[in-house]
Amino acid sequence: MKSSKRLKIYCEKNPYYSNYLRCQLLCQHLPYEVTYFTEFNPEEAKKYDIVYFQSYSLYLKFVSGPKYVWDLDDVIESDECNTEKSKAIREIEVARCFESVDFVIFGSDLLKEHYKDWYQGKSEVMIDYIDPMDHQATNQKPNDGKIRIGFHGTDYYIKELKDIVPIIDRLKEKYPIEFTVIGVRTAGELLKNHHHIPHIPYDQFNYGLASVGLDIGIAYYKQDKEVNLPKNHLKFSEYAWLGIPCLASQWLLGQFVPKEYYVPFTDLKDFEIKLEQLILNKDRLKIGKKAQKYAKDNFSIEKSVKKYIKIFEGVL
Repeated sequence: MKSSKRLKIYCEKNPYYSNYLRCQLLCQHLPYEVTYFTEFNPEEAKKYDIVYFQSYSLYLKFVSGPKYVWDLDDVIESDECNTEKSKAIREIEVARCFESVDFVIFGSDLLKEHYKDWYQGKSEVMIDYIDPMDHQATNQKPNDGKIRIGFHGTDYYIKELKDIVPIIDRLKEKYPIEFTVIGVRTAGELLKNHHHIPHIPYDQFNYGLASVGLDIGIAYYKQDKEVNLPKNHLKFSEYAWLGIPCLASQWLLGQFVPKEYYVPFTDLKDFEIKLEQLILNKDRLKIGKKAQKYAKDNFSIEKSVKKYIKIFEGVL
């Protein structure tokens, strides 16, 4: 095991939020010398102790010398994650990447379970976290009588959005709702009667979410989608950090957060009932405040740094 003062990490930097959170922000908190790469340089990699990466295709360029730590937080072979190559080719390449690495950091227990027949090597489950230095905004709730409801996510969540927009539309006929979606760039016509912010830069996301001034945040995950296996508390925590009460899929968030800190629902019928109850609940801000304390106490990056240090130094 090398001294942490000597450890050098060659870390992938790509345009995805997962990488920003789990690689770029994380490495700012580690006591190591870190160099980021957008294009992997095999000769440059030889100068480092560890290559920390997410893109599975990098295994094709691996060289001897450094140890390879793969941060895996997606079902890579799923068609919802990647359609550039056939599923058969993706499965072969993912399997070969598993064979080539020294350690895998899985984004959830369900994801590790999914890959149990693919990989039996050294691994650890590290769920997502929030970096307080990256989340310093306060919720900008206007006092105009409107009830602002929000949903955010990548393009993967178009199916979830198609489920909930008709429910929002029905409730909008009864209540002064303003519905805003951040992300899901493919939503287009689906959101013609609502507010749509297709993209907020990741390093400005906390401020962008705060500027919408939400009363209620939605974290809905379809249970029949492979792509949702690695998901965890992150959407809840993004809302909770701002004191926004969250209506969330119980099957997923219940693995990470006790029910008293969010409003759980089981199916779409229950979703509509619980959302209307939350709209009518004059004390919903108290739910948000309780959630805020819970998220800051349990999902701050400081809780994870020591574990990552143990992982990296244990690989050598």
